[in-house]
Amino acid sequence: MTVPALLYVDCWGRQPTLLIGAAFMTIWVFASGGILVSYGHYAGLQGVDNNPEALRSVIGPPSKAIIAGSYLLVTSYAPTWRPVSWIYSPGLFPLRVRGKAVALATSSNWAFNFALGYFVPPAFVNIQ
Repeated sequence: MTVPALLYVDCWGRQPTLLIGAAFMTIWVFASGGILVSYGHYAGLQGVDNNPEALRSVIGPPSKAIIAGSYLLVTSYAPTWRPVSWIYSPGLFPLRVRGKAVALATSSNWAFNFALGYFVPPAFVNIQ
C-alpha cells in the first residue's frame, strides 16, 4: 500500500493525504478504545495472564473488533502518513544542506523510535 501511495501522493497533495490519514486513524483508535472501555474487564494489578502491561481483558467478539481496529489503523497509516513522512522532510531544507538534514532527520527518527520501544513498556509498569 505504501509504494502506490508514494507514487501518487503528489497528485493527491500532501496536506489532504495527511488530513485524511489522521481522520481515519483517529476513528480506529477511538473505536478500539471505546470497545476496550465498554467491554473490557479490569484484570487487577497482576494483569492479564500475569502480564502487568495488560490491565484490561476483552473476550469474545469485542476482542476481534479490537484486532480489526488495529489492522485498520495500520492500513490507514500505510498509504497516508508513511510515504508523506519520507517526502515531506526533504522539501523543508534548501539543496545545500538537504542531504545532511534528511540524514539527521532519519537518524533522529530511528533513535526516538528505539527510545520509545525501550523505555515505554517499563514506564507503564511503574505507573500506579
